[in-house]
Amino acid sequence: MRKISVLLTLCVALCCTTQALAALSLKNVITGIKNKKVLNNALARLKINQEHNNETLTKSEIGEFFSEGPKNIEAAVAPYGYFNPTIKSNLSNRGDAWTATYDVELGPKLTVTVANIRIMGPGNINKHITMAFDKVPLKTGAVFTTEHYDKTKDLLIDTAHAAGFIDAKYTIDKITINPSAYTCVLDLTLQTGPRYYFGDVSFSPSPISDSLLKRYIPFKTGDPYSTTTLTDFQQLLSQSGYFKSVIANPEKDKAVNQQIPIDMQLTRNKQKFYRVGIGYGTGTGPRLLGSINWRWVNKYGHKFSLNTMLSKINNALTAQYLIPGSKPSTDQYTITGTHFTLAPYRTQKSFGNRLSLADTFKLWGWQQTYQVDFLSERYRFSSNAGYNDARAVIPGFTWRRVSTGNILKITKGSMFSMNWRGASRHAGSTVNFIQTNWQYKWVHPLFTKNFRIILRGQLGYTFINENSITKLPLSLQFYAGGIYSMRGYNYNSLGPGRYLMIGSGEIQRRIVGNLWVGTFVDEGNVFNNFPIDPQRGMGLSLIYQTPVGPLAISLAQASTKKGKPLKFQFSIGPEL
Repeated sequence: MRKISVLLTLCVALCCTTQALAALSLKNVITGIKNKKVLNNALARLKINQEHNNETLTKSEIGEFFSEGPKNIEAAVAPYGYFNPTIKSNLSNRGDAWTATYDVELGPKLTVTVANIRIMGPGNINKHITMAFDKVPLKTGAVFTTEHYDKTKDLLIDTAHAAGFIDAKYTIDKITINPSAYTCVLDLTLQTGPRYYFGDVSFSPSPISDSLLKRYIPFKTGDPYSTTTLTDFQQLLSQSGYFKSVIANPEKDKAVNQQIPIDMQLTRNKQKFYRVGIGYGTGTGPRLLGSINWRWVNKYGHKFSLNTMLSKINNALTAQYLIPGSKPSTDQYTITGTHFTLAPYRTQKSFGNRLSLADTFKLWGWQQTYQVDFLSERYRFSSNAGYNDARAVIPGFTWRRVSTGNILKITKGSMFSMNWRGASRHAGSTVNFIQTNWQYKWVHPLFTKNFRIILRGQLGYTFINENSITKLPLSLQFYAGGIYSMRGYNYNSLGPGRYLMIGSGEIQRRIVGNLWVGTFVDEGNVFNNFPIDPQRGMGLSLIYQTPVGPLAISLAQASTKKGKPLKFQFSIGPEL
């Protein structure tokens, strides 16, 4: 019995000791640092150094962490230019809750007393390197920070590599800081080495002719070698669709007169692929999509595809033949045949065939398409009206320009497009008309990176005799409605008409990460005669940035429509 009593006593004592140890905690408090970035870095440094879990801290460990605190704070503020801070520390407790308080006076920032930055070798007269040298953030008199130091080094060596000096390296990389004199001397010497150039390009065997592959090359033999340009070339071939993988091998050991031959290792893709999809659009309802695609049909890289789309509003069967142009990454010729049926709204209906011949290329920063459409269409404007037959030969062109960085995750940018087309009875058409359609969209931060504004406008005008409006088939009339034009209205429920005018404004705010919320107003209409009878849709939107572009969900009210109905609509894909 006595042994049992002793064991129980020991167990109780052990449990009490364990609970006492588990109850100890340490909190770090820093005062005197107003810059949040510097303060957060100092607190993070203290937390990282506190290696043990708070639940198992001992008094001796708390004392050790506290004594090392000033040294850790000094290390944390140094990258921001503060090399001589004054730190007063105090350790207190209330029971088992301990608080380490550090009152920090950062003092003045350290400036560069002398910046000895030198460019040695043939690259010291290269204009790109000398321009970069003039832009380095660290110069004599500038505030010294490790961020600016790294940016200075990266700017110079990246510029040298991009200019063809791929052997460039720093032979002297030294910082001398005297804390007592509070001076900083920077010694940095970049040895550029010789300049290299692009040599001949060879391709591993593939089903695509070398003559086509060479048209993807974005440089000429003898141009300064650049890893960035070589990566761009590799991406262009990857995006062509012909290959499963593309590997660029610069053979520097085979360079002659500093010209580096490039060996491209190509792994062919499957020649044919299929796509089948079932979707739902808030405007079109359920949709069935399917396609058969030939990535190439011959060694010249020609492509062919068959596509079908079935929905309650639009049905289409399309065959397209594509021929690469002189610059195949942006230039191409297409022959497209389409059989379609349209039921845009209520009792309107149309079905017909279209053959399009198009030439697309990029010039002066604009994606330009010039085409001729041959249209045969049978249509009616209402169930009470009979069908009309229309034929048209329609030449036209489209100019489009997108200015942005990442097209799938836009922080700011703009899109402008302009289309003109027309037909004449003298060329075998059943109607005379000229039609133009202009669109603009602008995305830009508002005040801070967590707010942004989106403005959008569209103008459409058809030059046609007023008595001939009904002779213009439905596929050539203007329509509006849906998440891409007038939110709160059904897809293509506004129209048909010969004029179109839409304006839209939206303000969005970031909630967290890639999630945004917005409020918007869309106003406009499709009409045949002036003055315009403007319709308005307004509401809220929820936007989430996905890898394929934003997923947008809107709740909009058609405020000028009878009953002011509410409508949910959604979209996914690039904004511009």
